[in-house]
Amino acid sequence: MDLTTMGALCELIPQDRKDFFQRTVDILDDTYPDGWRSWGVKNVSYSDLFGKSISPAVEAKLRFAVPTARLALAYSPDDCSLSEKKYRIIKRMMLQWPLGRALLYAPHKIMEEIHQESYDVFMHTVKTLKPQLTSVRGNSPRKRSSLSPQPGCSSAAKTPRRESDPSDPQLQQSFFEKMVDLLANQTQAIEGIAAQISTLSSRSEQSIADESESDAESTLSDTNFSAPSLNVIPKSAVDAEDTQEALLTTQIAEAEKKLAALKAASSVENLFNYDFTPSTVEAEPKLAKADHRLVEQGRRCQRLNDEGWKNVRYAEVQKTFHATPVFGALKVNNLLATSTPSWNSTAQLEKTDLTLGAITHGLLLQRKAFQEICKTLDAKAQQDIQKHLLAPDSTFRKISDGLLQYTCGRRAEIIQLRREIYKSPNKILNEILHDIPPSDTHLFDDEKLSEVVKQELRWWLQNLTKTSTIQTAPPSAFVATDASDIGWGAIVDNKHLSGCWNSSQVHWHCNRKELWTLLEVLQRESEQLRGKTILFQTDNRTAASYIRKQGGTKSMTLLNIATKILNLALLHEITIVPKYLPGRYNGLADSLSRLKTQQEWHLDSMTQQAIFQRMGLPTIDLFATNASAVVPRYVSEDQKDTMSEFTDALSRPWNYDLGWVFPPPALIPRVLQHLNASLGHYILIAPKWEKAFWRAEVKKRAVRAPYQIRNLKAHLIDLRTNLPPRNVQNMCLEAWRIRAGPTK
Repeated sequence: MDLTTMGALCELIPQDRKDFFQRTVDILDDTYPDGWRSWGVKNVSYSDLFGKSISPAVEAKLRFAVPTARLALAYSPDDCSLSEKKYRIIKRMMLQWPLGRALLYAPHKIMEEIHQESYDVFMHTVKTLKPQLTSVRGNSPRKRSSLSPQPGCSSAAKTPRRESDPSDPQLQQSFFEKMVDLLANQTQAIEGIAAQISTLSSRSEQSIADESESDAESTLSDTNFSAPSLNVIPKSAVDAEDTQEALLTTQIAEAEKKLAALKAASSVENLFNYDFTPSTVEAEPKLAKADHRLVEQGRRCQRLNDEGWKNVRYAEVQKTFHATPVFGALKVNNLLATSTPSWNSTAQLEKTDLTLGAITHGLLLQRKAFQEICKTLDAKAQQDIQKHLLAPDSTFRKISDGLLQYTCGRRAEIIQLRREIYKSPNKILNEILHDIPPSDTHLFDDEKLSEVVKQELRWWLQNLTKTSTIQTAPPSAFVATDASDIGWGAIVDNKHLSGCWNSSQVHWHCNRKELWTLLEVLQRESEQLRGKTILFQTDNRTAASYIRKQGGTKSMTLLNIATKILNLALLHEITIVPKYLPGRYNGLADSLSRLKTQQEWHLDSMTQQAIFQRMGLPTIDLFATNASAVVPRYVSEDQKDTMSEFTDALSRPWNYDLGWVFPPPALIPRVLQHLNASLGHYILIAPKWEKAFWRAEVKKRAVRAPYQIRNLKAHLIDLRTNLPPRNVQNMCLEAWRIRAGPTK
C-alpha cells in the first residue's frame, strides 16, 4: 500500500473503457470541492482489500461516492435504461481502478483504511452528495432502471414506471418503521460506547461497537447486490431517508474513532496494572498412562518385580502360532547367503522377525475363532455383535485393528533392516536389488532375483569375446555442447543447434540436462556423423565421465541416458572422445543454450601492439568481423560481409607469412587439426587452464615462449555488450607464435 493522492490515481488510466474513466473523472471535477485531487489516500490493491475474489456479503455493502445517475449515463450515454447486469459490470469495473476503490464510502472500515489522511473532508463530501447517491434496492421486483430522458430517447419506447408518492400512507408507515429501527440501533451503539469508555477493560467490549457498525451498515445498505433496481431520479421521501442514513453512519463512525483514541490513552496509563506473574506449563507425556487394572494384570503376566521374571515360558505356545509361509522369519536367499555378515544383530533381527510374524498369525487365528463362534449364534446375537463389537467405530474393532496394524508395521521395519544388510558396492546394482520385493518365504523374491542375475550374466556372455580398439582415430567431427535453465545448445562443426526444455525437463538436474544434450545431437545428426570420430567438448565433468567410462554407478538416470547414447553411437559406428572444457571458455554453446547472440572477444589496441612488437605484424585476421579485425584483411563467418577475404576460415587451407588467429576456445582443437594441412606462421590467442588437452600440441608447434596477457578485465571486451566477458577475473590468455604443417 503506497501513500498517494486522488490526482495521482486519476493518472492511472485503465486500458479498457478509457472514455468511461474520463467521464467519471469529469463528474468528480464537477461535484467534488476544489482541491480534491490533492487529498491524501492509500493506493490499496484489489487483492489486499478483497483477496482473490470478493464475497457476496461484502459486495452487497459496496457504495461509491459518485452521483449514481451521472455515473450510469457516463457508462452508457445513449441508453435510456440500465439493466441489472450492466450495473454489476459498472461496479466491478470501478473496483478494478485504483481511483474507483478510492471512491468507496461503504463499508466504513474499507473507507477508513483508504482515507486515513483525508477522512474528514471525504466524509463531508459524502454527506453533501448523499441526496444524489441513490440506494440500490436488492429486493425490488423491477428488473430495469429508467434514467433521465436523453436526446434521441423516446418516452414511448419504454413503459414508464410508477414513481413513489410521499403521501402514500403505506409508504409513510414503511419509512416510519425503518426510522424507528435506525434510532434504536443508534441508541444501542451510543450505550455500548458509553459502557466501553467507563470500563476501559477487556477487548471483548469492542465487539459491541463492531456489532453496532455492522447493524447500522446492514440497515443502511442493501442485503443483495446481485439484482439492483436503480431509481436515478429519487423522490423527496427517499432523499430524506438517505440523508438520515448518512448522518447516523457518520455519527457512529466518529464516536468509534473517539473511543479508540481514549482506549489508546488509557492503555498507556494502565501499563503497569497488567498481571505479570511468572508461570510454566508441563510437557504432555509422550506415552499415554495405562489403565491401573491393566497395569496390574500386565505386571503379573510379565512377572515384573519378581525373581522369576526370566522364567516365563513360551516355547510350547509358540508352536501354536509359528507357521509358514508368511508368518515365519524370512529366509536369506541362497544367492546372498555368502554375503551375510557374522553380526550378532543379524540373529536378533531374525528372531524379532520371527516373533512379530508369530504375533500376526496369532491375531488372525483369534479373529478366525471369533468369527466361527459368531456363526453359531442366533440372528439377534449376531446383530448385537455386529453393532457393538464389529462396527468400524466400536472400541473393540479399533483396538483389534490397531494392534494388527502396529504389529505388521513394526515387522515391515525389521524386514527392511534385514534387507539393508545385503548392500552391493555398486550403487546401481544395489538399487536394482532393493527394487525386488520380499516373498512369502525369502527377503527377496527368489524368481525375480534370479532373473536379475541372469540378465547380468547374459550381457557378459554376449560381450566377453568382443574387442575394441585402444587407440582411436584422429577426430573428424567436433561437437561442443552446453545446457542452461532455458534450453540446450550445440556446435557440430559449422552447424549450430539449440532447443528449449519442456515443462518436465526444466526441473531436471544439470548433469541430466548436459548428458541429454549430447543424446539430442546424436539423434538429429547421426547420419551426418556416421563412421566418424567425434571430439565431444562439454563443461560438465560428470557428463564427460559417463561417456568416457561408458556408464557409472552413482545414478541410474544418468546410466540410462549414457546407455542410449552409446547404443546409438554403436549403431551408426560413431566413436566419441569426450573432453572437458571449462564453462568460462564454452561461450558459443552457452549463448545458444540461452538463446542469445554469440559472443565476440576482442583485445584492446594497447595489448595488440604489445603482441605485435614481440611476434610481428600479422597480414590477415582469420577469425574476425568488420568491427573486430586487427588488420585490414580479415576472414568472417558472415556471408553478407563483402569486405572479408572469404567466408569461414576453416573452409580452405592457410598459407600466410603471419596470420592472427583468435578463435572461440571451443574451436581451438579444430584449428590445430586444420594447421596440419596449412603452411606459414600464426599468432594463436588461446586460454590457459590446468590440463588443457590440446596444450601439448600447441607446445610442439611453438617457435618461441608464449606471451601472457594479464589483467584481462582491462584489456578484453565482448563486442556484443562492450563489457568484459562473464567470469573474466578467472580467465587467463596467452599469445603463441606457432608454425603450420604436420607435427612430428
